[in-house]
Amino acid sequence: GRGTRKASGGGAPPPRSADDADIGFSVLRIGFMADVEGVFGDDAVFAAQLAVDRLNADASILPEHRVQLAVANSASEKATLRGGLRLITEDHVSGIAATEFSFTTRVMSLAAAVLGVPQVAWGATSPTLSDKTTHTFLARTVPSDAQQARVMAGIVHRYNYERVFLISSTDTYGAGLQRAVERTMLATGVEVARSVTYALGSTVDTLLDSLAGLKADAEARGAPGVFVLVGLANGGAELLIAAHRLGLIGDARRVWILADGLAAYADDLVKRGVDMAWLEGSLGVVPAKAGGATYEREYLPAWTAYRDALRANASALGTAQRSEPFLYAPYAHDAVYAIGRALDDVRRRYPSADLSPRGTNGTTVRDAVRRARFAGATGTVSFLPYTGDRPALYDVTNVRGGAYAKVGSFVATTVDAREDEITSLGPSYMADDGGDGDGGGGS
Repeated sequence: GRGTRKASGGGAPPPRSADDADIGFSVLRIGFMADVEGVFGDDAVFAAQLAVDRLNADASILPEHRVQLAVANSASEKATLRGGLRLITEDHVSGIAATEFSFTTRVMSLAAAVLGVPQVAWGATSPTLSDKTTHTFLARTVPSDAQQARVMAGIVHRYNYERVFLISSTDTYGAGLQRAVERTMLATGVEVARSVTYALGSTVDTLLDSLAGLKADAEARGAPGVFVLVGLANGGAELLIAAHRLGLIGDARRVWILADGLAAYADDLVKRGVDMAWLEGSLGVVPAKAGGATYEREYLPAWTAYRDALRANASALGTAQRSEPFLYAPYAHDAVYAIGRALDDVRRRYPSADLSPRGTNGTTVRDAVRRARFAGATGTVSFLPYTGDRPALYDVTNVRGGAYAKVGSFVATTVDAREDEITSLGPSYMADDGGDGDGGGGS
């Protein structure tokens, strides 16, 4: 029966077997890419496999097909290109859920566009990926940083700050969000007093020199100062260490707002030498934490059972050490599930179609992805029809007692950050004119 079918495990799936033919199923493969050897790799692969299991267990979805997962590594740009081409040319996947980072997603997207293979990114947020003259086959289950920039501008506007200092990395993620922040702050009437960049892999000593001028400028303009930091844990941690040495962090007169590339990776920051006590009072902007019926009833119980099994076997995998799923893993689940739902949409529209990559044009599947709407592990999943981006939903977090705690939510309602809705933004440690942190501070 349908409910007894089993999806393949991690790694590249086996070729179509005689057993599959005997029970009348055709095999469809969905590719999945992550930094599989990274600290969150096993969590992400688990999420992708759970999505395949859900597709195979639902008798209403692809009833004549068996879905298998093919996994490839995306630890670097070179590994991403090599693994992605293998998924397309050898595993013959119908679509690829890839990747967690913008720079590797960009590499895969350029190849996917040439080869006509639909791709759904699950952690890549750079605004440059919304350019559909280049990234023609890409959709995303996470919102674009163009929308994250609106969250940051909304926070600054809410607290009546007039200027910010922007620090950003020079990689795809940092450069794209830097431009979006500058544009959005300007549109909101906030001055970007100074913008500095840093390269990934910079040493603390190099960053001390880069930040010295920023500190002098901030002190000349008076307090409070608002610092917006855009980057990843790799490089961002070293910058925070340098900022702390210069006294830019830990001063109650100064507010720090960290982009999701840092705020979502607090564990990585600590491993790289950052003391979270330094960041007390800083704000973070992250895609909304997974929730809803699918997450609570299906995803979380399955993840908890997986985590407990790892612990019982004294596993060294990262999931065994965590109290909750990696923030982006449920987005990975929804990326894989979206491709499966899109293939089923094509089946319903064209009942006689061969759904394999040899029989169905990738453009048809891509368009079906953008039409998709379903209850996923991250809530209701849908895509903007032209860009394939996910509508914005963010959590605003605040470091309290050495850990991030949610203090508010952001819902995009218009194109103007001043009119977007920031709900239930509770008291924070943001610098102000001596109030309790829930009011505004001028500068």
